[in-house]
Amino acid sequence: MDRINFKHKLPLILLLASLAPGISFAADCTIPSANTYRVGVAHDGYLVTVLDSKKSGMEQGTCQSSHLTLTVHFPFDKATLSRAQKQQIAQLVKQGAVQFDVIGYTDSSGTKAYNQRLGKARARAVRHYLAHLGVANSQVVIRSAGESHPVASNATPAGRALNRRAVITTK
Repeated sequence: MDRINFKHKLPLILLLASLAPGISFAADCTIPSANTYRVGVAHDGYLVTVLDSKKSGMEQGTCQSSHLTLTVHFPFDKATLSRAQKQQIAQLVKQGAVQFDVIGYTDSSGTKAYNQRLGKARARAVRHYLAHLGVANSQVVIRSAGESHPVASNATPAGRALNRRAVITTK
């Protein structure tokens, strides 16, 4: 993980501002006053990952960048990426990550077995596009979570739409 020493909050702000639009970032920082700050930058529809400072071995006066995370959403029963989603994935790749973890999710429509396959197809669609961008398949781990771990209620169309996704996390 990148370590950035700082004495004021400005370097953290500059770091966060340098990120590509649409890509979430989280950091866990300890300012010299010994207070711990959790900072997350997100855009609607994106997930943020936060480090646990007690488990990360963070030193006082440092900021460790966590994983970059991008969430792409899919239409009902589809596993194809839109042009805009491809552009977002390309921006994520430009951040210099060397490993990608891709998890495909579905809403609760359909059988569990079908949703597992559809989640995997969504993760594969992302891996295929990463390969198109020059990322080796060995750098991408894919898996399906199917309908498990919804981020919204499956009782409404809007909630189901949020659950039809693939989450791409850099390592």
